Amino acid sequence: VWLDLPPRVALWRIRGRAVKEAYEKEAFLNRVRANYRALSKKDRRRWLVLDATRPLTELAQAVSGRAERLVRRA
Repeated sequence: VWLDLPPRVALWRIRGRAVKEAYEKEAFLNRVRANYRALSKKDRRRWLVLDATRPLTELAQAVSGRAERLVRRA
């Protein structure tokens, strides 16, 4: 599961934190996001890519649904 969130949105969400991690810079987060995007496109069946700007309840439902399908196949 990849919760895809634009770096600007991610940084906006943590704007009030007193301490930020060294990797919490937009340029770095853009590179990481590009790498995840490339990985997910190589094997679309293996990845569940979700728009992390969606409401938490929708994200939880999507993850739960995928997990249930995987368990049923096992």
